[in-house]
Amino acid sequence: MRIDVSVRRLYCENVTCPKVTFAEQKAGLTTRYQRRTPQLQRLVEDVGVVLAGRGGARMLRILNIRLSRCTVLSQLMRVPLPPLVTPRVLGVDDFALYGDTYGTLLVDATTRLPLTLWEGRDADQLPGPARTTAHTPLASGYAAAISVAAAAPRHHSSDPA
Repeated sequence: MRIDVSVRRLYCENVTCPKVTFAEQKAGLTTRYQRRTPQLQRLVEDVGVVLAGRGGARMLRILNIRLSRCTVLSQLMRVPLPPLVTPRVLGVDDFALYGDTYGTLLVDATTRLPLTLWEGRDADQLPGPARTTAHTPLASGYAAAISVAAAAPRHHSSDPA
């Protein structure tokens, strides 16, 4: 679909202003420096989040929106990340990359999304509450940290969550 819009071009009379002309914007229909309407931009971003590059470009082509996979990916990179929330259940896993190189992965067990990756498998990096609520067998370093933290007195917040 193509929409032809007539807008006014305004001129700045201030000689020190770096902008010489300004184009009028139509609320909800145009955005500065964009070739897509806000609704179409949201559609491209949503398809990009779900299907990423090549798959997103294919889906948009079905909807008669011709964009390359690189454009879909660049629009995906513009989407702001959701705000971080404190996970209710924290998963901890350690792994060996090669030889004596180890890593620790923290995962939100509810959403199954990775939170962070640490080099090494040191249990000292885990915060106290995380050490006390492990539900799976861990490396001996983590098991020792959980035992120490479980023996420590607990402080409960007044938040009923």
